[in-house]
Amino acid sequence: MNEPKRISITDAKTGEVRFSEPYSQSGPRAHVSKSIDNRSEVTDPVRTESARGTDLAVKGPADTATGAVNKTTKQRAKTKPKVEIETFGQFIAYAYGKKGRKVSLEVKVERVIAQEPRLTIDEIERIAHLVKRDNVLAVPRQLLLAARAVRGSPNLRAALRAFVRDVLLGHPLFMQRGVEAAIRNLEEASNPADALKLLAGSDKQLLRAGIAKEMKANEFELLRINAVNCMAVWIADVKGLSMPAVADALFVALWRPRATALEHDTARLRALTEIDQLAGVGLVGEEYRRQVAEKHAQADTATREASLFRESARSLGDELTIANKTIESQEAAMAAMAAEFAEVLEGLKTSSETEAAHLRDDIELLRTRVLRRLKADVELLELGLEALRRPEPKVHVMMDSAERVADALRKEVRNLQGSE
Repeated sequence: MNEPKRISITDAKTGEVRFSEPYSQSGPRAHVSKSIDNRSEVTDPVRTESARGTDLAVKGPADTATGAVNKTTKQRAKTKPKVEIETFGQFIAYAYGKKGRKVSLEVKVERVIAQEPRLTIDEIERIAHLVKRDNVLAVPRQLLLAARAVRGSPNLRAALRAFVRDVLLGHPLFMQRGVEAAIRNLEEASNPADALKLLAGSDKQLLRAGIAKEMKANEFELLRINAVNCMAVWIADVKGLSMPAVADALFVALWRPRATALEHDTARLRALTEIDQLAGVGLVGEEYRRQVAEKHAQADTATREASLFRESARSLGDELTIANKTIESQEAAMAAMAAEFAEVLEGLKTSSETEAAHLRDDIELLRTRVLRRLKADVELLELGLEALRRPEPKVHVMMDSAERVADALRKEVRNLQGSE
């Protein structure tokens, strides 16, 4: 039989210590203690401290015994053993228990579950049930971000990404052709902005009939937003996109269509002043400001270069005008010279033809005269030779013929010398 428990009670004014009456654990007080234990598991620590401070402020000497009992009960609740994550499946269950809130891995837990990062047979069914209950896909993105934070265990990082990939491929929104190809990183996959835009415009009819009927419009909108954000993280990992590229894809697929739906300034002002993700908006705004500053710098540089190019073009244009005028004058001079040369050439051609005709006539006359002279001289020489061949040679005949031939040849020589 257990000994009844007593609690020491100290008087705040006198300092006297006494013990409370014994009480049983099975009575009403045990029930209150159990309720406190249960509440302590889900109560925010900041609120607990605040409430405890309020209780102490209003507590008087008459509540000392009750305060001691509550203090002991809270101490017992605090010393309740904490469940440690020891397997991959326990970590996945822990992530789904966070219901879309940030998931982090302690170094000790990472080291433990990295030894065997896979689901056991007993865990598969339980995890499948948790995945099915996550109607708005709030958890996969947190698991991908947790995987990016893993540094010393590449097998654990790969296991987390493989688990998320299987979850996404099993969801109806991600079974669309362009989206599935992007998840598998196939060659025919669309560019990131188009894949995200396809997800953002998904129709509710893609869901199973029962789920589509039960899901409200705001829940489906949240599902599409979570799907787009998760896909953005996935593509950033697979393709190694930079933050500006991811922001641009999200702007095209998700942010700009929502912004264009705001028709009035009041609605736009409401949207601007109801932003709660300040860090993300600040990151995007800073990135766009940086890009705008770069564009301004590039525009200034381009303006200066354009001014220099315009000045250079103006100078070259002036030089070209002068060169064209020079070419035109030279062409005119060349045309005039060509006409003059043509006329001179025509005159030379005519004169040369005339001279050639005269030369041909002279040559023909000379040939005829020389031929006639030679024939006559040959006859005279033959006559003289015949006179020498007679029995009584007539030398004077030969001498006469030779003299005639010599005179004729001398005359012809003078004629040729005079014609030169």
